[in-house]
Amino acid sequence: MGYAEFEEKEFERPLYNQLEIGTSYVWSPGQCFEKFIGIDHSLFTLHDLSKKLGIKNMPPGVLLKKYDLGYIWKLLGRMRELPDFRLNMFIQAKRPYEYKKGLPKYGYTKRCFKFKTSFAQQNMLEKLDDQLKGNALVVYAAPVFSTFRELYKFTVNKSMIDNTIFPTIEDLKGHQAWVYDSVNRGVGCSEPEEKSTENIINRINDFIRDREWTSDRFIDENSLQRLNLSIENTLQGTYDVHVSEYFNRKEEIHRSFRQIKSYNENEYIMNNLISFMLVNEFCDIYNLDWFVLG
Repeated sequence: MGYAEFEEKEFERPLYNQLEIGTSYVWSPGQCFEKFIGIDHSLFTLHDLSKKLGIKNMPPGVLLKKYDLGYIWKLLGRMRELPDFRLNMFIQAKRPYEYKKGLPKYGYTKRCFKFKTSFAQQNMLEKLDDQLKGNALVVYAAPVFSTFRELYKFTVNKSMIDNTIFPTIEDLKGHQAWVYDSVNRGVGCSEPEEKSTENIINRINDFIRDREWTSDRFIDENSLQRLNLSIENTLQGTYDVHVSEYFNRKEEIHRSFRQIKSYNENEYIMNNLISFMLVNEFCDIYNLDWFVLG
């Protein structure tokens, strides 16, 4: 039991190479842009994968530049040039975890595999899939093997496609992982975790008791700035319209404060005021109520 011996890049390169046979229409968005669009490769494949994917026909493909991808430009902060040739397959490759004895709770009693996806990545892929409206495939790609020996064998005999599963984005909607044992059998799953929670009043009282007090305030005079920093550290690396909206509002607040002449003279007060406003903006964007305990 463990991850596939090879890394994700070692799997995806020969797979993409075989999918690209006969076509020059290939586009990889790059490591930075990949975070915003959700895929790591796209192409116009000439392979007929309809039977493997359980669809009637391969889709006609799309010209990305003709689609409204405003949600991506809002996250990226700018527009950029997109391919002006047709693409019919958008892929996110995954490195699986192998279970040699199966996963009985999901109905697999023999060797099977599982890969996980993140909420942010799945969300981006669902948006792309919705925009393309069935005119191109948006899929994950994962190997139905785990060893270097198998990887090299399938690379040499050009059978990577035959030994790869391509679950659609719709297949994983509402799920955190995909469990499978062959190229045409898999199941989306989530992994609920049971946790006991203490009475909320007791938790509040314990929280207050654990804090150090002076006569009428917490000793930590930078608590607002620390709270704001914690929020921003959490948001970093997450890509959705809410995060983009938060950082847009942050920039607007800082721009407004830079116009105040006395900003540098009252820097401590101003920084706490900015932190207060940013925490308040965060709560507004995510529809949260902010309570101060004590």
